[in-house]
Amino acid sequence: KTAYEIPKRDWSSDVCSSDLGNRSQEWIARVLPKAAVIVSTHMGRALAEAALSAVPIVALDYDWQREVVTDGETGYLVRDGGWLEMADKVELLLADPIHARAMGANVRAKVSTMMDSGSLMRHEQAVYSALLGEATA
Repeated sequence: KTAYEIPKRDWSSDVCSSDLGNRSQEWIARVLPKAAVIVSTHMGRALAEAALSAVPIVALDYDWQREVVTDGETGYLVRDGGWLEMADKVELLLADPIHARAMGANVRAKVSTMMDSGSLMRHEQAVYSALLGEATA
């Protein structure tokens, strides 16, 4: 088996997870697009990287994850600690690959816009201008 294959489990009785650790950009670009669903308990920067793979995300509503995951549009957002709800949402996506692909395309488009260097620069300039009490242009 390769490093990214996770054994199939009965989600109703067990929660299967795998911490893939730090991986190279090449590995991320090669492996993540092959996934059916990405499950995020708390990913930090890796959430944006995962979103670029165009795979729907099921995420806990924790920290900044709701900035990437819009429930029902780019994946599913579940309450922090909602493991059974998370498993249910994964099953929904696995049962409807057409809907899952649409969500994956949506999350990639959202993050591509969000992480665009020009957008980021304008956002940071506006924040610093507001902090310094300057009018934004």
